[in-house]
Amino acid sequence: MTLDVQKYLRLILPGIFLYGLLVILCWTTNWCDLVLPQSWEELTKLLAAIVLGFLYSLTPLREISNNCFHLDVNQNISAALVRPFESEIPHSSHIGWNNLKHVFYYFVDKDESLKTKSSIIRFNGLLWTSAADLRVVSILGVLIFSASMICSHYSNLVLPQPISSSLQFNEYRAGGPIFFLTLLFLATFYFSKTLTIKHKKLGDEQCEYILLHYKDELKEKISKLSSSLR
Repeated sequence: MTLDVQKYLRLILPGIFLYGLLVILCWTTNWCDLVLPQSWEELTKLLAAIVLGFLYSLTPLREISNNCFHLDVNQNISAALVRPFESEIPHSSHIGWNNLKHVFYYFVDKDESLKTKSSIIRFNGLLWTSAADLRVVSILGVLIFSASMICSHYSNLVLPQPISSSLQFNEYRAGGPIFFLTLLFLATFYFSKTLTIKHKKLGDEQCEYILLHYKDELKEKISKLSSSLR
């Protein structure tokens, strides 16, 4: 998978998730009329998914959702690169990912075998961030459907006719989506954990390759980083 394809899919997939959520909301509440595309002619409706995905990408929600898993992967790479030199290079264990990432990607960019491994990692990374996106969308859905039940229940008390009647629906219908979205929210933690383990394994393979073929150069760069931190 190329980097451009990964970027495009990371834009469109959360938009599709959000669009699907809106379709379920419209079906449950009858507040709107929105359906999934039934033919190629209706695929223009997915332009809305692209817009939703773009708006979502402007928020930090994905980063917040995936933060602990992302940190785990980065720390694993940092440890794998530094560990062989800890006894030889003072303070090398204090070098963090923010400094080491430039060294790591330097070797990835200069070696074709590492670039090939990166394409495999990008696919797993797409699944990885999609699990984080699903976690965000599912918890947003729980909040939205819960709010819709409250709006329906109290609309006739605070809003004039015919607005209040237009907001009312059979509130029990929201129970199903809330239950399903809650299960999905919980399941995404398992998905993220499983994909993180695979991501770390793939990262370990890259680090092993770097240590096998570029150990002396890596040691020199880590030594320079360690000296700059003193």
